[in-house]
Parts: sequence; C-alpha cells; structure tokens
Amino acid sequence: MGHFWYKLRLSHPWRYKAPVLLACVYMVFIKKQTSLSEMAPWLGLSLVTIVGIAGIGYLINDFSDRQSDGKAGKPNFFIDTSQLKVALSITVLTCCAIGPWYFFPMDRLSWVLFTGELVCFIIYSLPPFRLKKNIWVAPILDALYAHVLPVILATHTFLLITHAEFSFLHMAALVSWQLTLGIRLLINHLVEDRPHDLLNYHTLATQYSAHRIRRFLWYTMLIELLLFTSVLFFASNLFISISTGLVLLAFTLKQKSRYSFVENVPDSFYRKLLGGGLTVVLIFTHGSAYVLLLMIHMILFPVGQSHELRKVLSKLYQIGSVIVNYGIYYFRRFVLRQSEKQARREYYEQDLINKTNQMKSDQLGSITIANLNLNKYSETYIHEYKNQLPYGVDFLYGGYPPVFDEFGQPLIKSKSSINSKRQLQDAIVQRLNKTRSRLVLAHFGPMAVRMLPICRAAGVPMAAYFHAYDVHHKDQLEAHLAGYLDVFNHAHLLIGSSQEVIKKLNEMGAPEQKLKYLPAYVDLTRFTYVDHSSNQPNLLSVGRFADTKAPHLTILAFKQVLEEVPNARLTMIGDGELLEASISLTKALQIDHRVSFPGARSPMEIYEEMKNSRVFLQHSITTPLNHDKEGTPVAIMEAMACGLPVISTAHAGIAELISHEQNGLLIPELEIAQMAEQTIRCLKSVELSKKLGKNASESIRSNPLITDHMRIITEMINHFGLKQG
Repeated sequence: MGHFWYKLRLSHPWRYKAPVLLACVYMVFIKKQTSLSEMAPWLGLSLVTIVGIAGIGYLINDFSDRQSDGKAGKPNFFIDTSQLKVALSITVLTCCAIGPWYFFPMDRLSWVLFTGELVCFIIYSLPPFRLKKNIWVAPILDALYAHVLPVILATHTFLLITHAEFSFLHMAALVSWQLTLGIRLLINHLVEDRPHDLLNYHTLATQYSAHRIRRFLWYTMLIELLLFTSVLFFASNLFISISTGLVLLAFTLKQKSRYSFVENVPDSFYRKLLGGGLTVVLIFTHGSAYVLLLMIHMILFPVGQSHELRKVLSKLYQIGSVIVNYGIYYFRRFVLRQSEKQARREYYEQDLINKTNQMKSDQLGSITIANLNLNKYSETYIHEYKNQLPYGVDFLYGGYPPVFDEFGQPLIKSKSSINSKRQLQDAIVQRLNKTRSRLVLAHFGPMAVRMLPICRAAGVPMAAYFHAYDVHHKDQLEAHLAGYLDVFNHAHLLIGSSQEVIKKLNEMGAPEQKLKYLPAYVDLTRFTYVDHSSNQPNLLSVGRFADTKAPHLTILAFKQVLEEVPNARLTMIGDGELLEASISLTKALQIDHRVSFPGARSPMEIYEEMKNSRVFLQHSITTPLNHDKEGTPVAIMEAMACGLPVISTAHAGIAELISHEQNGLLIPELEIAQMAEQTIRCLKSVELSKKLGKNASESIRSNPLITDHMRIITEMINHFGLKQG
C-alpha cells in the first residue's frame, strides 16, 4: 500500500502547493473582515479540491509518460498498478476535484480558469500536443497549470465568497510571482530528473549545464522575491512586506554559492512560514478566533526545524587562516629569498598536485569522487582516477557522507558541527558548486545512498559504483536496501565490479538500462609480464584478512603443500580482522617458519613480491552467515597481468576472469585438499606454470574492460556528466 501512495505522489502537492494556495486565500481574508466559522467549510472544500485537481494532473502526466517511464525505470502510477486501483483512484480524485465546485460560487472567469487548467493539463501531457517535450514552452505551460491558474482560481473564488476586491496591480503581481516561481521550480525538477530524461527526450537540463542553469535560477529567484514582496505589500502593509522581503533577501544572499535544486530559502519560507505568518496577521487584525486557524495550519503543515543560519565564525576563521598562511609564504619568498619549494616546504608536492588538478579542471571540468577510505591499500585503484582521468578530481572521504577532503581538511571547520547532517550536506553541496563538478562517482552502495540527496540538491549527476560487499552482505542489505531503491531511481549510472554484482543489482530492482559492468582499474604499466616458471617455490597471497578471502583456508592448504614441497614458502600481504587469527593458526600448525605476514604494502612493493613468486593463491568463499562475496579482486587481476599463475576458487568475479586450465586453475569453494593438489601440480610443472602465466597476462591485456577502463569512465562522464560552461 505504501508503494501505491508513493506512485500516486499526492504528498508533493500537499507539502509544496497547498500551503501557498491557502496563503493566497488568507491574503483575501486580510483584505476583508471575515468570520472564521463562516470560512471554515470553504477552507475544508478547498483542501479537497486542491488534492483532487493535483492528483488528476499527475495521473494525466503519468498516463502519457507510462512508456518512457517504463523504459527509464522511473516510478509511474500506471505501471504495475491493478486496473481496479486505477479506476478507483481516477473516480475518487475526479470527485474530489469537481465535487466542491457544486458548492463554490462561480462566474464566467471561474469557468475560464477551470477550463484553462484542464486544457493546460491536456496539451502539456497528451499527444498530439505533448508540449512538455518543447524545452522552451514546457516551463511556462507547467507554471501556468501548476501554479498560476490554481492560485488565481483560488483567489478569485474567495473574492467571490467574501465580496472582497483585489486591484489589477495586485492580481498582476500575484500572476507574475507565481509564473516566476513555477518556471524556477519546474527547471529544478528537470535538473533532478535528468537521469531519466537523458533516456527519453531533451530538456533544458540535458541541453545546458547545471552551472549555467544555476546562475539563471539564482537571478530568477531574486526577481521572484521582489514580486512576492509586492504581493505582500498589496495584501498587508508596507512594514510587513518590506521587513519580510529584506529578511528573505538576506538569507537568500547567504546561500548564493550553494543554490539548491531541491529547496532554497524562499521555498522553505513559502512552505513552512508564509501561511502561518499570515494567520498571525489575521489574529491581530480579525480577532483571537483565528488562533484556531493558526493551530490547524501548523498541524497540517508543520514547520519543522530551520537550518538556514550559517556558521559566521567558522567562515571568519577560514579567511583568517588564509591570510596568515599567505603572509608566511610571501615572507619566506621575498624577505628570506627562498625558492618556491623552500617557501612551501611540506606543502610543495600538494601545491603541484593542486595546480595540475586545477589545470585539468579548467580545461575539461572536474568530477568528485566520494569514498569511505583515503589510502586503504585494497582500494588504491580509486586514487588512480586522479592520475589517469583527463578531468580535475576532488576526492572526499571519511564517512557517509564524507567529512574530509583529500588533504585531511574537514568539510565543516567547526568540530562541534562535524556530525550535523544538514550542515555537512550543505557544505558538500557548496563544494560541488564551487568546484563546478560535472559528476559525482560514489564508491560503494552506502556512500551512494548518503550522497544522493546532496547530488540532487546540487543538480549534479551521480554514478554509483558497487563492488560486492555492498550488495551481498546481509547486514549491508538490511541497513541500506530502502536507500538503494532511491539510488536505482535517481542515479544516472549504476556500475558493478562483476557480472554477479550486476545480476544482484538487477534482481534488487535496478533498471537494466542503467547498469554497466566494469571491473576495478588495474594499472597494467606497473604490472608488466614476467616469466615465473623458474622462480623458487614462493607462494603469494594479497588482500584483506577478511571472511570472504578465507586466509585460514589458504594456510590449511599450504600445510598440505609443505608435505610434498617442503621448501615452499607462503607470503600473505595485507591486514584485517583475521590477521592475528591467521598468525596463530600458522603457529598451531607449526608452519610459522614457512609463512610470513609483512602487512599492508604499496602497489610497487606488491609487484616486487609478485616478480619473485611462483604461484598466487586466493581461496575466496561465500560467507555462510552473511552471504558476503567478492567482486572482481584487483590483486588477482594484477597477478594475472604480470604473468603469475593464479590458483583460486570458482567464486563470483574470479570465475569471470579465469578459465580453468587455460589462464589459471579454479577449485570449488572450501576444497582445501584440491587447492593443495593444484598448487603442488603447478609448482612441479614448469610447462604448466609457464602456460598459465603467459595466458593469464594475455587474457588481462586483451580484455577491453580492463585495458580501456579509464577511457570507458571518461566516456561515461562525457555522456552523463554536466556540460561544461
């Protein structure tokens, strides 16, 4: 039932349109002395027709979009809704829309406005007109049927009820305010709906960059505020209108660099405070009876918490810090006569990186990468984007959502605010705007869930990269499944590190047309081919000491290998929660003198170990309790690239890389005896070792998904990312 109401989307007009419509009605009350007891029934009927008309509008729009929405994987009321529910919904909403007008007084203008509303619905949504596809007409037409006509109809109706009058200038200001507001909100929606529209037809959001649109909407919003102030002046008095307008302008100017495509200061004011503020005016001008209206209004449209005030002291601290740092720098350069490198000292390398990154950003724009970890050795491939992509890269990390930039600087300077969800989101939105980010690449599902509302607010597309743990681990799925469904709906692209991850995402509800299989990046220039067949019997394992990699099973298999090849050695690189247990196991088996645990190592150190090894081992498994799995392990791809024979399990993405007996050896999960047997076989056969290693290197270097990884990512950014300019 919850999914039914979600697709019907009645919460949107209730939250965002009903408060403004009622506020316009309250303006009529201010103009004419009215009794609340007389007006209450009319207000009740107004709420009914507001919901009904809005609902019919959404149904007409969804009916016309059912095919394109199905193609894009977008929620649509007419997709997977039973005919009975459709019929009942249409009947009830039609009754709600039309029924109250049996009681409302109407004249010729009322009929014109009501008919105009229906005509706009039809020519906007339905063929042969379908003007929503016209990028210039659509915003105006949407503003007319969703904002201007309902407000004028509501205002005119209550003018008839109360026998009050509005001047021509008052009505003109009201029309202009609603037209400007409607155009701005429709363009906001187009930016947010960009991932779906890219698959169907062109809109302003697909034709122009979010940065250009943001500038346009910023100035539109200022004009809108001026028009609203004039409406308030005609409805109340000079003091109320000017004071309200100035306060709104002040708070709006504070958010200039972080204009949100979801909600801004004026939007929050219209939705949360405007109606309540006008009822307060009514209390002072019409009597205490209107306290009851204020209470009912606040119950129907709760204000909630306000987070608009900025951290002024934090901003002053940032400015002061910049002044002091540059003062020190110029003192060293021009007084102490130091070189650039000496003057910047430990920040010199960072400065070079920043300059290179800025140069890329100026030429082709930038992207933002969000990941939980900064330098986790098992995820070093993420940092290669900064070196290999032609774009500037802004790397954020440290939490869900991230709290630090690449250099460890907090995104919110005040430590007391670091856990403030709203302030952190605002800070990241501001950073996306400041860096003119073309796309956010969120690594791992939980990060995508937390970054989604931020990307939507900033109008920046998001690509979510799922790596395996995030879609297989039972606890992860239970914690984030609802968020994943939102990501599936709103993200522009869903990348999976293995075919099994892609399959799981599709089973969870991800639209097939958004899914892209792409293994993690491997720098093939670092892992060059070497013939390992004549090396000493040194076995190598690289990766986290985690349940899915089952290091204890590799150790048990190695125990059996030593019975046949007593001079064999095993090196297990990495760290993790099972490291100490693994060390203890080697001691218990009395083979600790043949096994070494050097800890985490850099990619170049790992390559040196690979050059001196004979066989690479990895016993990946599906964990029995949490059903966790691997993706396509980077360490296995690196080993294959440098010609090191790989013996592993037929598990997830590993089986997608390795063909048994051709470019590696695969065994069933948990079969340690078979792993030992295949390892011994490979150690004793130079020919087999040479064949597997050579074929492995060739297969990796001929796999376009691996060799062309950066080109593919670049094409994704060019296609889905915002246009530059």
